[in-house]
Amino acid sequence: MLIDKFPKLFHKYILNISNSQDDLNYDCYPNDSIKSKKKRICHLHIKDIDLFNDFYKEYMDNLLENYDVFITFTEGSFENIIYSYNKYYENNELYFLKVKNKGYDIGPKIILIHILYNHNIQFSHILFLHSKSDILKRNYYFNPLVGNKNKIIKNIQLIENNKKVGGIFPNMFKANDIDVKEVSKNNLCYFNELVKLYGLKKQNIIDFCEGNCMILHEKIINFIFKNKTQVLYNLCNEINSFDENWVRIRFNIPKIFKLQDVYSNFINEPNNYKLNNTSQIGNNLKNPKNDMPDGMFEHVWERMWVNFIYELNMGYVSY
Repeated sequence: MLIDKFPKLFHKYILNISNSQDDLNYDCYPNDSIKSKKKRICHLHIKDIDLFNDFYKEYMDNLLENYDVFITFTEGSFENIIYSYNKYYENNELYFLKVKNKGYDIGPKIILIHILYNHNIQFSHILFLHSKSDILKRNYYFNPLVGNKNKIIKNIQLIENNKKVGGIFPNMFKANDIDVKEVSKNNLCYFNELVKLYGLKKQNIIDFCEGNCMILHEKIINFIFKNKTQVLYNLCNEINSFDENWVRIRFNIPKIFKLQDVYSNFINEPNNYKLNNTSQIGNNLKNPKNDMPDGMFEHVWERMWVNFIYELNMGYVSY
């Protein structure tokens, strides 16, 4: 079976703690037929929609002028902000998607793509942004992509008119400038299996963009996610999930212990997996110390995008 060939990547399926065919659950507003009039998609993710304007208000007019905008959130009430953008909402150019707090920003990205496929939405590219509480980092991520109207139009023209541009990124870590393998060591087991799963020619971590704020060409999106949204989404972590790689690294579990033994100990000896006298912790979402925000399934993706782009003989632009 395919799952058995990639035991780290698919450990949740091997343990039967997740099902690759489970539906992706979300609530969509408005809930009538989803359309894309502009054939360009912008995805904005935020955990608490009540804080939306603090993160995105200054960008919204320019985004709505150029994109069909999909906003994913996990808590709060979107009705509090709808009055500002009611024209676009009623015209099916703005959608709100309430999703589980699952997979950091990666889970909501997959849900959006799943919806686009299910509704046969054609698009040239997707602009991905997600909320960053650190204002300096947020500006570092957002400004090259959507800092003003001219930048937005420039990036649209770049990715739509140049067949060789597969992605546009801020904050690119160059393999020539840093030891990308060293700063990615906690992610190698998932990285290596994803490389094999997709049959990528580039088998080492090369340049990568921290933060997953980016623009990706439709060809890249389809190569990664077409017919795979359910399988990939159901590998994502919720607050009480068990992420094998993260648990092994955070609690210093030797490789000689098999997956089933590690999970059995995790379930039967929960006191061995507490931090700061909290309850049992199986991934960083529940970690009160946030002392290892790395090594989970979700963290590998920022290190994969460029490899996918090169696989399709395309390149990227970075600011």
